[in-house]
Amino acid sequence: MKKILSTLFLCLAAIVVVSSVQTPAFAASYLTKYIKKTSNVYSSTSKNKKKLSTIAINTKVKVIPATKTMYRLTYKGRKGYIYKSNTSYSPKNVVLYMHRPLKIYNTNKTTKKVIYKTAYVNDALNTKSPLDSDMVKVKYYIDDDIIEGYAYREQLYSKPLTLHFKFIKTTKAWKEVGKNTLEESKITFKKGFEFSNQDLYPNTMYTFKYKGSTYDIEADYVKRY
Repeated sequence: MKKILSTLFLCLAAIVVVSSVQTPAFAASYLTKYIKKTSNVYSSTSKNKKKLSTIAINTKVKVIPATKTMYRLTYKGRKGYIYKSNTSYSPKNVVLYMHRPLKIYNTNKTTKKVIYKTAYVNDALNTKSPLDSDMVKVKYYIDDDIIEGYAYREQLYSKPLTLHFKFIKTTKAWKEVGKNTLEESKITFKKGFEFSNQDLYPNTMYTFKYKGSTYDIEADYVKRY
């Protein structure tokens, strides 16, 4: 009987030891976050940390709290740390601009087909896709319609293109004197007068600044160069 009890005691002790080894005091809790600002990945949380790589806006990552200000993660097979302040719980809407007309496709797969061709320079598209993707899912607002599809990321930019114009006729312009209010300028702008803007192109009118005031001029009087 004593031998049986001794054997039972040893078995129970072994179970307790194995359980204590296999069951951690607490399980690591992963969070799913999105990068809301281009984020550096660092080697550690110390002051002497080194930059390992960067993560693009809207990249989905799984992170674990490491300190009050930083998360730990594995990115492209490498462990690192990012600042919590550069993340959010949902992807952000990013506005990107076309520097030339482009095509919008129905999918980002090889079987894709063109569903819309844009016609303007400096028109805007909205996306919540990771900005390092080859193609991003976009929304394009035109008139009362919304075109949804995919566009090549390399054809989209964070800022509009600066356009350069020259007057081809001597004429007066329209001075902006209030919201949606114009009056004929007292200044005559000579042929050859140059200005720059980031307007939608082509358009019926273009804006420009002159001596602190904003003016509009009809497209027939200017030429892009």
